[in-house]
Amino acid sequence: MKKPKIVYIEWVDSCSGEEGWEWIDAMPAEYCAANIVTCGMLLSKSKRFIRVAHSMGHANSGRRQAIGVIDIPRVAIQKMKYLAG
Repeated sequence: MKKPKIVYIEWVDSCSGEEGWEWIDAMPAEYCAANIVTCGMLLSKSKRFIRVAHSMGHANSGRRQAIGVIDIPRVAIQKMKYLAG
């Protein structure tokens, strides 16, 4: 089985306000978008998402496991580069 590619991704995540009810006239003009950096093993790519995992089990067997899996929307990605693999 092929070794997975290691990727570095800079992306923008959404955010929300306070938990619970908020007065609309007391809200800030905009909430802060979170600038995120993710490094991990590339599991798959589609037209809409890049799927990355931070750890892989049974890496040398025919049936792998993954944990820390995230699908990052392509529209949120600012920069992506391959580090290894």
